[in-house]
Amino acid sequence: MKIFCVGLSRTGTSSVNKALRILGYHAKHYPALGRLYFLRLQGIRRKELRRYDALSDIAVLRFYKKLDKQFSGSRFIQTVREKESWLNSCADYLRQKRGVATTANARRLRIDIYGVPDFDRDMFSAAYDRHLADVKEYFNGRERDLLTMNIVEGDGWHPLCEFLGNEVPDVAFPRENAQRG
Repeated sequence: MKIFCVGLSRTGTSSVNKALRILGYHAKHYPALGRLYFLRLQGIRRKELRRYDALSDIAVLRFYKKLDKQFSGSRFIQTVREKESWLNSCADYLRQKRGVATTANARRLRIDIYGVPDFDRDMFSAAYDRHLADVKEYFNGRERDLLTMNIVEGDGWHPLCEFLGNEVPDVAFPRENAQRG
């Protein structure tokens, strides 16, 4: 079984990824799917993905439907947070990244997901709504394959472990990047 986190960046994807590693999964956050991203017309090469049990972040959500078809029986975790909080976090994060070299693949991926390479409140807001609606529609009737978690509001081990059939570990649920908004 593969696990794919299909939350937008800044919604707790790093925290889920760390939680999955604590549970013993070989998980990768922000996988280097750039090569795969631009080979999308040729399809995702399974060899590149076989070494991980779980993948998370924006590069994954671009392909979640294709991943679902190629890895039947996969589980999907959608991380969410209140939209205004998310917009503020994205604005702060990308403002901190100004002047830092960004790969062409990362910029093109942002354009595909958000419609723009840099933060634009209206475009990001529309992308947020569009993504939530798309995931909801895609998994309609398949709710057992999708877990929605709001880590910012306190979701943690119990829903995740119940969804995956794991025991709840005796450690605090990770809160990665919480200091960054």
